[in-house]
Amino acid sequence: MTPRTLIAALAVAVAAVVSSCTTFTDSNNVARFDDATLSTDELSDIMAVFLGPDAVAALGNADGARGAIQYWLNGEIAKTSLEESGTAVPTEAADAIRGQLATVETFVNAPAATQEAIIEIESNLSVFLQSPTGIDDFVATAEAADVYVDPRYGTFVPPPEGLGPLDVATVVALQ
Repeated sequence: MTPRTLIAALAVAVAAVVSSCTTFTDSNNVARFDDATLSTDELSDIMAVFLGPDAVAALGNADGARGAIQYWLNGEIAKTSLEESGTAVPTEAADAIRGQLATVETFVNAPAATQEAIIEIESNLSVFLQSPTGIDDFVATAEAADVYVDPRYGTFVPPPEGLGPLDVATVVALQ
């Protein structure tokens, strides 16, 4: 390589390194919804509850990872929608979810923080589904949010308008 070519190659390499440092701020996060984040460890823990510990051995289980991220995002959207509407999640809702999950071995063996996160998501979704304006609020919240999904796992696609109550489970799509 000539000195001029070497200098040009180094300049391009430095520019690439510097620009990637300033644009990639979610280095340990697989997803972000406004200020809430889902780390790779939290993703692994959620996957272990729903898919079993063997599924975690491979975060290469792309469908499982996307499903867990989608689940988490739906929970965050429901939580934010409920907060914006001033709707509180009753303690009874969390207690009922906790009771339902008490016999699920993968849930019982999960870290306490993961158990509480899942109870919160499930509680928010159950209360949200009872709201007469829930779907419209859900769509508006999803569209207004700052959402990031690590491109290795998928791309966030906001929900379309005109959803029915049965569409909530699949409303946030990752492609």
